[in-house]
Amino acid sequence: MLRRIALVCILATLFVVPLAAPFSGMAAAATNVKIAVLAFRGESEALTKWRPTAEYLTEQIPEYVFQIVPLTLAEMKSAVEGERVDFILTNPGNYVEHEAFHGVTRIATLRSSSYQSAGNRFGAVIFSRRDAADIKTLRDLKGKRFMAIRENAFGGFQLAWREMKAQGLDPFADLAALKFVGFPHDRVVEAVLAGEVDAGTVRAGVLENLALDKKIDLANLRILNSQNEPGFPYALSTSLYPEWPFAQLKNTSEQLSQKVVIALLGMPKDHSAAVRGRYAGWTVPLDYQPVHELFKELHIGPYGMPVEIRFSDLVEQYWHWGLFGVILIGIAVLWGVRVSIW
Repeated sequence: MLRRIALVCILATLFVVPLAAPFSGMAAAATNVKIAVLAFRGESEALTKWRPTAEYLTEQIPEYVFQIVPLTLAEMKSAVEGERVDFILTNPGNYVEHEAFHGVTRIATLRSSSYQSAGNRFGAVIFSRRDAADIKTLRDLKGKRFMAIRENAFGGFQLAWREMKAQGLDPFADLAALKFVGFPHDRVVEAVLAGEVDAGTVRAGVLENLALDKKIDLANLRILNSQNEPGFPYALSTSLYPEWPFAQLKNTSEQLSQKVVIALLGMPKDHSAAVRGRYAGWTVPLDYQPVHELFKELHIGPYGMPVEIRFSDLVEQYWHWGLFGVILIGIAVLWGVRVSIW
């Protein structure tokens, strides 16, 4: 009897343990986490800039593997709606829309950096060629050709739109042409310098980064509506707004989000991920009320003008109430006829 028990134990050791090993390995495997990043200067630039940050998060939270997913505005909208990513890193305007429509929540705010200083606010720059003698102010853009990224691009159009409106200029009615070229922002700069359009707008800092990469000469450009903000290192034509937020989707684990927040806020500003990404670490989430105010003023985003209500839409949505009303009217008519006959 003892021999049989010993034999069973040996067989269990030989067969059960090897079978259990793969499952224990599977349990220890790291979980993939996707961070959608708005690629405003193209997919390659976004990967180069943000992949070190994903690697940093993977090092800090080894039970997860973080992956950067560069997206356009349209792709970002689709990914958030389909809950195909866990976090997003995008411009403030895009964030506020996802916050209002999809329950996205900011957990940290980027601190931008340059060779001069770091901060947590940004703006946009409006510019023309320096040799365009007839363009020196925003009002001079009336009747001119203008280029931006997209109508729904925060730093790539909406900031400039607000400044134009303040100067009494309607970009949709007063320009000879309003062209939306899409990402990357570099295209707008190239088009202005090539004379394809008379002026354009990009996120503040794009011009300086292009110059730093030896791609343009800033001396060939004129900044319109130039603003002087103490400590802000870039050419600026608009008000300043809070920097990009790092935000979680509503389906993202709170436990994971807490670990990500701790890791981001603990990143030194001189960490290699920050240096390679040309930023200076992270801070607690800022107040994005200035973005809401811009949207309200322009009647866009969550504060867009009411859409036209079509009769067909009303019929499709409330047909059963209409049918009920017709039946009631029919009964009332029959009742009235019957009473009159009596």
